[in-house]
Amino acid sequence: MEKISKHLFESTIWSIGYFGTKEFPNLWIELRSPTKTNWVSFDISKRMASDICSFDTSNKIKTWLKGVGNIGLFLRLKSGINPGIEALEAYDLSTGNLIYDVNITHWVKLTDSYIQVVQEKTLYWINLQTGKFEVPADPNEEGSNQFLFENPAHFEENQPGFSEFKSFFKQNFDENIVKAMDCWDGNDKIIFSYYLYEDGLKNILRVCDKGFKTEYTEIIAEGETIGFNTFQIFNRTLIYIKDKHQLIFYEF
Repeated sequence: MEKISKHLFESTIWSIGYFGTKEFPNLWIELRSPTKTNWVSFDISKRMASDICSFDTSNKIKTWLKGVGNIGLFLRLKSGINPGIEALEAYDLSTGNLIYDVNITHWVKLTDSYIQVVQEKTLYWINLQTGKFEVPADPNEEGSNQFLFENPAHFEENQPGFSEFKSFFKQNFDENIVKAMDCWDGNDKIIFSYYLYEDGLKNILRVCDKGFKTEYTEIIAEGETIGFNTFQIFNRTLIYIKDKHQLIFYEF
């Protein structure tokens, strides 16, 4: 790998999303501390972070849905254990200001510009930029200025295919993988994120060429520092989180 850059955050990296355009791609990052939640915009090209806004920890939980230009779409969740969806919220990610919120409980389909929801057993479309109910001219139309982050395939220990990976890792790397594994198969690289149990649970990142020769590997988290986010690929850059506090970019 030719270039490594790291950005350290004092608070815990809880969640990430992607917004902007092909020319100006950005990460949305949610940071959490015991007293507040912060939203940060991270310019991928410049590797610079800037604050968007902050919330009190008593606010209802919002989960990232997607970015449409500089708008961030979130699902606001109800309170309680295993909460359902309460509303769709849209925020201007340059200011953190709420643009609109629409009460929904279920969604069916998501496109570049619309979301299809169920309201009283009837299907409706909502324009993601305006929050208004309307019928799209072409529900499957893709925007010309969208950019693509590639996510790895995910395999749980009890799912088909995991046992084959387990045998492969034992044979090639003498490792006994457990729990789950993520795999991205590119044109000239294969990237794995997986777990080993060695004096506690460890999350390992391994980058291989197409012949499975290891080009890079490291422990990215152990025990309580293991987070919820896996890695993504964007423009031949591997993006991942280490120990819940470091955002790391590997260009290859």
